[in-house]
Amino acid sequence: MVVLMKRTVAILDGDVHQRIELTGMLQSVYRVRGYGEPALALTEMQMEPPDVILLGQRIGEVSGFAFARDLRRNRRFAAIPFICISEKEDSRLRDQLLLVGVKMMLVQPVDQRALMAAIDGMMSAEVERGWKELPKPQRKALEGTISAFNNVARDLAEGRPPAIGPVSEACASLVDVVAKGDLAPLLDKIRNHDNFTYVHSMRFAAFMALFAQTIGLPRDMQIQVATGGLLHDMGMMTIPPWILHKQEVLTAAEWKMVKNHVPTAQKLLQAMGQVGRGIEIIVGQHHERLDGSGYPLGLKGAQLNELARMAGIIDVFCGLTDRRPYKSPLSANAALEMMATTMSGQLDMDLLPRFRDILLATIPAGQEIEEVS
Repeated sequence: MVVLMKRTVAILDGDVHQRIELTGMLQSVYRVRGYGEPALALTEMQMEPPDVILLGQRIGEVSGFAFARDLRRNRRFAAIPFICISEKEDSRLRDQLLLVGVKMMLVQPVDQRALMAAIDGMMSAEVERGWKELPKPQRKALEGTISAFNNVARDLAEGRPPAIGPVSEACASLVDVVAKGDLAPLLDKIRNHDNFTYVHSMRFAAFMALFAQTIGLPRDMQIQVATGGLLHDMGMMTIPPWILHKQEVLTAAEWKMVKNHVPTAQKLLQAMGQVGRGIEIIVGQHHERLDGSGYPLGLKGAQLNELARMAGIIDVFCGLTDRRPYKSPLSANAALEMMATTMSGQLDMDLLPRFRDILLATIPAGQEIEEVS
């Protein structure tokens, strides 16, 4: 099993209190290295360049702007994204930073969600640039879904319910890719994206659309099913990131907060207006299990229709095979074997072989059946 290495964030800041605060925000997700002096920072970063650099207004006797300018002149650091942490809003500093290629500036006090979103976006930028190599339908599906997903996150952060229209439009493009049998390259292109919630939700949406297409649901229902997949973990966006990325066992209070993502998402769906019964089922029942051990309602047996049962299978499969900073993914075969044995009472054992057959028919030459995206 491959052990995944956390991405590295370097914090260059002469303010020791700010370094400690930023480290606390990030260390559950990234490897964090803090430097208060430019010479040590330069020496260590030359040996092992970080993935992102956070830059305070001063590091030692040097201004953050001057240090960024000098680093940008060094080929070893020219492509590394920078985020400047400013004590106050300063348009002149923003302009100076732009001149040396630093496009992001956050103002104190730094919001943890905003900081982590900025870092994830920068780390994912190279992956997203690779999407341009894809044929137009696949590129459109990926660019549309990441835009819609980010808009949902922004709407929630700003305290308003997301709009369902853009999400459904993006998922219509995904359904078109599935209909043409071109899903495997799309899944491969999101493999290394750093927004793990997006990757999980996108894979979920893709497999739900594939299932709907395979059993012959009409196109409008396929779009609804894919939309439910992309939104199924919408409630997770309201949970503090340090809980979502926590490597230790969650406390009872933290686990209660995580489980509450389902009713939270259901309330958001209500605020979004008419979204379709298929979306409601997927969002509300993807954690329910046939033996009644699931949540939030403990539904069991005949209380779960075929759509809910397939959503449960796909959620478990994606969870087991997802890449995460705190765990390595299982291969698809290992995940399916676990689901068929230790989880046989929780999942529909008639639908599970059909799901495996769908994977085998979709992924060429066993490519992703060994390690699905």
